[in-house]
Amino acid sequence: MERFRLPKSSILRSKKVIDELFSKGKGNSHYPIKVIYLIKKSEANDVGTTAMFVVPKKRFKRAVDRNLLRRRIKEAYRLNCHSIEKECIEKNLKLNMAFLFNSSQIEDFATIQKSIQEILNSVSKGL
Repeated sequence: MERFRLPKSSILRSKKVIDELFSKGKGNSHYPIKVIYLIKKSEANDVGTTAMFVVPKKRFKRAVDRNLLRRRIKEAYRLNCHSIEKECIEKNLKLNMAFLFNSSQIEDFATIQKSIQEILNSVSKGL
């Protein structure tokens, strides 16, 4: 049985990598989430996917709401990222992604998961 987990190493934290992602990355959107991604050829020890999850303070003033949405996006990504991660490992690629929440209202998990699935399918076609 395959383990569906999101290790700490697959969360994007490096400021240098994040700056490069936002300056050189491509964008794709499917309501209510926008993704910015950057695909790079990589060495054997640094392949796979890393992601970051952003919910703007401008739209959601309460931290409780931002955390709820961030958790929903993370969970939807965790459940659906394994196929694209395998593809990156096979092709020896490093994929960095930033998921940005665009809606001004709190969305349910089913809507977020459908959006994440559509986004990951479109990104995997570009690999």
